[in-house]
Amino acid sequence: MQTRQWMTTHEWMVKPMPQREWIERRGILLWISEVLTGLGSGLYLVSLFMNNQIGMVIGWMIIMCLKLPVHIAYFGKPLRFYRTMPPFSNAWKTSWSARGVVFTMIFTIFALMQLTIGQPSVESLFGSAAMPLYWIFGAVASSLKTILICILVDIV
Repeated sequence: MQTRQWMTTHEWMVKPMPQREWIERRGILLWISEVLTGLGSGLYLVSLFMNNQIGMVIGWMIIMCLKLPVHIAYFGKPLRFYRTMPPFSNAWKTSWSARGVVFTMIFTIFALMQLTIGQPSVESLFGSAAMPLYWIFGAVASSLKTILICILVDIV
């Protein structure tokens, strides 16, 4: 009785193959965006603990003005970046790049809310609830980006 072979062995299964899409095309853009993620969110987190508003704004600007455009430029068709967002597709369930954009957008929303609440003129509107909201939004914003960095470092 002959045994049936269920799987055909291909060259890519037994030999290391170079990742041409990653190395030869725009892989450096994704690497730069992850470096900017670490730089911006790290500066934001340290500035949050040091209560330095200027550092938090600079960290937020690094992520919004440098990291996000570079991350989107990595995509094959950058003008279709909206397809990474949950209401438009399910790409965030399988694509690490899409998750990066989603986490970045969530970070920017929470960080902007925290930076707005931290302003003296806005802080007076919230009264005694301003300081807890300030720290909650800061903790959520910083932890989201830090968790994403840890996941990406683990996978890569």
